[in-house]
Amino acid sequence: MKMKPKELLSKIEEAAGTALYETWRQDTLSTLEKKDLKLKEIDYILEKEINPNLEAIKKSKENSMVLKDLEEDLDKYGKLTKILEMLWLKDEINIK
Repeated sequence: MKMKPKELLSKIEEAAGTALYETWRQDTLSTLEKKDLKLKEIDYILEKEINPNLEAIKKSKENSMVLKDLEEDLDKYGKLTKILEMLWLKDEINIK
């Protein structure tokens, strides 16, 4: 039986059951490469699109919190001003 070395190796691998293993191995490596490519794509999207927007949202949230605190202070001081005006008017009325 005259066979080329590649043909002989193929027949030996087939007989030993390693050909099936090699096919499975190649399929697995292909799947891993696809998953790795998808991970790189996700990392790119995170870096270029999501993270910059997230930073802007965080800054907006901080500004909103400051604005809310200022509005609460303004409301509180507005009420205190009205109370002081009422006390001042009361004193004016009592003095006259």
